[in-house]
Amino acid sequence: AWCGDINATPHEFLEIWYSYAEDPPVVFLLNDVLRSDSAETIKKLKQKNLNVVLLSGDRDAVVQNIADICEIKEAYGDLNPLQKYE
Repeated sequence: AWCGDINATPHEFLEIWYSYAEDPPVVFLLNDVLRSDSAETIKKLKQKNLNVVLLSGDRDAVVQNIADICEIKEAYGDLNPLQKYE
């Protein structure tokens, strides 16, 4: 069964909720760690006049956080595979 707060404010963390028996649910917040060369790689692509766009199925708040770190101006989250293709 799913547990969590569907009305919670979106944030840049991955949430994992856990509940056992009658105990109240607890949330674990995890943060994606980018490869150390990610921002530098994006910078080099932009220097070659390439348009960098981030398309992801991850939550939009997570995607926007990564886009900010890597200075990607166009980033979209919450996409399914077909939406990424289109």
